[in-house]
Amino acid sequence: MHRRRPRRLTAHPEALLTALEDAVRTCVLRDGAEAVVIGGGPLGDAAAALRTRLPVPVIAPIPAACTRVARLLAAAGA
Repeated sequence: MHRRRPRRLTAHPEALLTALEDAVRTCVLRDGAEAVVIGGGPLGDAAAALRTRLPVPVIAPIPAACTRVARLLAAAGA
């Protein structure tokens, strides 16, 4: 996998998606990853786009955390 500069990637969304897709595929093939959490910030949108490209669940942490908190609050009757 090529090392790329983060600022350059965030300025080019398609390059960012390609780099992240390559990284996730490497994690799946080399490490046996069954799911991947993509970091927050500008990567959140990339996580959503990658869900259709990859064979494992791709999780955007901020929406996942919000969903979990909402479920916990609902279960607690809040």
